[in-house]
Amino acid sequence: MRRRLIILVCALSIFGMLAFTETRQIVKEKTIDLLFQLRGSIQPGYDITIIAIDENTLHSLGAWPFPRRYHAQLLERLGQAKAIGFDILFVEPALDDDLLSAALQAGPPVILAATHTMENHFLIPPQSVQGHRGIGHIQVILGHGGIVRRVVLKDRHGIPALSKALLDSTTLDSPREKLPNAPLINFYGPRRTFTTLSYLDVLEGEVPVDLLKGRYILVGLEATGTGDNCFAPFSDTNMLSGVEIQATILQNLLDQSFLIPLTWLVWCFLGVVIILQLVVWPFLSEIKILCLNLALSLGLFLTALHLFQNNYLFNFSLVLLFLFISWSIHLLFQGIWTTGYIARQINALDRELANDLYQAFAHSHQLRQELRTTHSSGLLQHVNRLEQCVAALTLQHNFIDRLLKKDMLPLVLWNRKDGKPILFSESFTAFWHRYNSDDEIAAPDLQRFRQFLLNSRLDAEKTGTSVNEQTALPENTTIDIVLPTKRESHYYQVTLRTIDSTGREEFQGLLSIFSDVTKIRKLERLKDDTVSFVSHELRRPLTTIRGYAEMLVDTLDARQRLYAETISSQTIRLNRLITAFLDITRLQQGELHVRSHPINLASLIKEAIATLQEPAREKNISIHTILPDQQTVTFSGDETLLQQALINLLENSIKFSSAGNEILVRLQEFPDHFLITIQDHGPGIPAEIRPYIFNAFFRGDQCRSSQGFGLGLALVDQVVRAHDGKITLDDTDHGCCFHISLPKKDELPE
Repeated sequence: MRRRLIILVCALSIFGMLAFTETRQIVKEKTIDLLFQLRGSIQPGYDITIIAIDENTLHSLGAWPFPRRYHAQLLERLGQAKAIGFDILFVEPALDDDLLSAALQAGPPVILAATHTMENHFLIPPQSVQGHRGIGHIQVILGHGGIVRRVVLKDRHGIPALSKALLDSTTLDSPREKLPNAPLINFYGPRRTFTTLSYLDVLEGEVPVDLLKGRYILVGLEATGTGDNCFAPFSDTNMLSGVEIQATILQNLLDQSFLIPLTWLVWCFLGVVIILQLVVWPFLSEIKILCLNLALSLGLFLTALHLFQNNYLFNFSLVLLFLFISWSIHLLFQGIWTTGYIARQINALDRELANDLYQAFAHSHQLRQELRTTHSSGLLQHVNRLEQCVAALTLQHNFIDRLLKKDMLPLVLWNRKDGKPILFSESFTAFWHRYNSDDEIAAPDLQRFRQFLLNSRLDAEKTGTSVNEQTALPENTTIDIVLPTKRESHYYQVTLRTIDSTGREEFQGLLSIFSDVTKIRKLERLKDDTVSFVSHELRRPLTTIRGYAEMLVDTLDARQRLYAETISSQTIRLNRLITAFLDITRLQQGELHVRSHPINLASLIKEAIATLQEPAREKNISIHTILPDQQTVTFSGDETLLQQALINLLENSIKFSSAGNEILVRLQEFPDHFLITIQDHGPGIPAEIRPYIFNAFFRGDQCRSSQGFGLGLALVDQVVRAHDGKITLDDTDHGCCFHISLPKKDELPE
C-alpha cells in the first residue's frame, strides 16, 4: 500500500503543477477544437440572416467606408425585419448622418456597434447619428492560437454584447436561464454556415423583401482584407468574419446552446482513475492494465462526444492527461522496483552460485582461488560467476553421463507431476528390453512402471492381494520382484525414493534403483533348506534320546537318576530351541502364516499366566492383573502365537525378578488399538543394549549365567510384527516394562 500511495502522490503532484499553469487551458481548448471537428457542422435556425459587405459590394460602391446614405437606403429595404444589428463602427460624424438618422427612426429596432481601443478608449456612435435603439460591443475573448472561444455578454461598463443587445431590443422580459458572463461559444460550422446575402444585392432590390420579414438582420464586413476576421474551431484555413461570430452568439442566445462545462464530471473520473491506481492496477499484469486504460480512454472519448452533441463540454483530455501521468509513473516505479528486485536476485544468485561451486569443488585449490580472486563488480561479476557455473555444470554433466552409460545399476528418475522419465541409465534400458521385448521405448512412463512392479511383486501371492486391488504403489520403500525367464527366475530388489526440490524451480521426482539379488536369493533358499533339513533331522534323534532318558529315570538309583533327568531336560531345551528358531525363520520368510480368529485378550492373558504359575510360586512371585470387564471389539489374531509371545515375556520377567517381588500385567482398550503392559521389578536392561534385545541369539551380560539362547524376545517381536503391532520398552532403570500395541481390524483376513 505504501508503494501505491507514493505513485499516487507523485502523479497528483505532477498533474497539479500542470493543471495550475497554461497547460490546463491549452488542453481544454484543444479538446474543444477536436470535439467541434468530430461533431461536424450543424444547421442553425432560420431566424438570422447576415448581410455581408463582400468583394462585389466594395467593387461596385467604392472604397470603404461607404457614404452613410447607402446604409439609409439599406434600412429602407429592411423595413419588415424583426431587428437589425450593425457590426460596423460609426465613430465620426458624416455629411449624410441626417439621412441615416431618419432611416433609423423609421424602421425596426437597430443596434449599433461599439468597442474599446487599445488605449482603453470606448468608441461609440457620434451625436449626429440618432434614432437607433441602443449600442452593443463587438469584443470577443481570444484563446490560445488567436481562436475565438468566449464572448463577454456585458462588459465592465454595463454595455451588452451586440447580439445580446439585439435580442434584448425585441424581448422585454426574457424567461431564459441565467448565463455566465463569459460563456463558451457553440459554433455551428465553418464560413457561410448562416444564411448570408450580399449587401449590394439587397441594396439594389434583387432580394425579395418578404425573404427578410421577421428575421434578425446582422450587417457587417466579409470582404478579405477588411481586418474584421477571426479564427474559430471550424476555420483552420478560412477565418470567420466578425458578423458571423455575432450571428453565432445570437443563435446561441436564441437556442440557449452555449457550451456548459461539466467540471464535476471531470473530478468524478479523476476519482475513478485514482481508485483504479490504488485498487486494481497492483493486481493486474502490465498488458491487462494497458487494455483497461485503453478501454477507459475510449469510454471517456465517447462520453465526451455524446455530451458535446447535447451542448455539454466534458474535458476528457484532462482525465486522459492524469491517466497518462499516473500510468507513466506506475511504469517508472515498477521499472525501478523491478530493477532493484532483479539486482537483489542477481546478488543472491551470485552468492548461491559461488557457495554451490565452492561446495561442489571443495577439494579443487585452483577453483577456490578463482572464486576468491574475482574482483569484478556488478553485472560483470555475475557473468563471470555464470561462466564458472556453466563450466562446473558441464563437468558434472560429463560425470553423470559417464555414470549412466557405463557399468551401473539400472536407474531411472521420473517427474511425478506428468510421469515422464527424466534420467535413466543404459543398463535400465537393457533391463527393460530384456523383460519387455515387444517395447521399443528406452524407458516407460511412471504409470506403466507402477503396473509392471505390481504385476511382478514377489509377495503378491503371499499377501493375497490382486493387482487390480492395489491402487497405489508405496514410495520411499523397497520392493522385491521376481521376473521369470525360460531358464530360471531372476529376483530384483527395487528401491523407490522420492526426490523433492524446494529451490528456485520446484521439482518432485521418483527415483528407482534395481539391484539383482538372484544369487542372494539362491543362497537364502539353500540356507533355509539346510536349516529346515538339519532341524527336522535333529528332532528325530532328540525324541529318541528323551524317550530313553525318561525310561531310565524310573529304573535307576538316585545318582544315576539325576544324570538321566539332566539328559531329559537338556533334550527338552534343545527341542525348544529348534522350534523357536524355526518359528522365527518362518515368520521372517513369510512361510508361517498368521491364522486369525476372534480372541478374547483378557482370557488369553489369564491362560498365559496360569501356564507359569508353578515357576512363579517357586520364587514366591505374585502376578497381578488389571483387565477390563469386557472388550467392545473382539480382537482377531493367531491365538497360539500370541500366547507363546506372552509366555516368553512373562517367563523372562519371572526368570530375572528377585524372589518375593511382583509382576503387573495390564490390558487397556483404545479406539484404534489394544495395549498390553507387562512390568516387573528385576534388574532392568542397560540403555546401551536396549536397541539389540530383539535380535536373535543376543544375550546381555546379566543373562550369561542363566539358561537361554536369546530367541525369546526375537520370537515376541516377530509375532507382534506379524499382527501389524509394535512392541516397545520403557526407558526406566527399575525393572522392565514392555508395551505391546495391537491394532484393531474391522474385518477378519482370509
